[in-house]
Amino acid sequence: MKRFLIPLGCILMALMLHIVVRSSIASLFLAPASIPIVIATALPLPALALGGIVLLFELLSSFPQGSMLLVFLIPFFTRRITRWHTPDASWKFFAYIFGTVSLQIVSLVGIAYIENHVQLSQIPFSLGLLQIIGTSVSTFVLALICHEATTRP
Repeated sequence: MKRFLIPLGCILMALMLHIVVRSSIASLFLAPASIPIVIATALPLPALALGGIVLLFELLSSFPQGSMLLVFLIPFFTRRITRWHTPDASWKFFAYIFGTVSLQIVSLVGIAYIENHVQLSQIPFSLGLLQIIGTSVSTFVLALICHEATTRP
């Protein structure tokens, strides 16, 4: 039971962080980028449940249509490329999360730019970098909590 409750608590914590640190252009902590990484690393879900979560995020998201599917697929793609399997407190795992978050945010900005929802001049470089760093550090901590709490007896 704790195998599902602890990751669910971490996902809810990611949503709360996203709501609390929201700013006018972008959040310092981006829950739609963090939650797929936590799911891909700590809570392997069946395809049906994952599809339902993606659909729910798609309905509730203010991002352009179809972007949540891409954001959810990127962690599985980067995990496959790096052949990484277990979360641990290493620089390799942090680099995996940092790279994944960077790809997710760049893809979201690219989709928004293509759909003419945002101009690149509206997003300051420093805010994008802070968002990537904040999301990476928080996701790293949440994934470690999920992994350690669900694997220990």
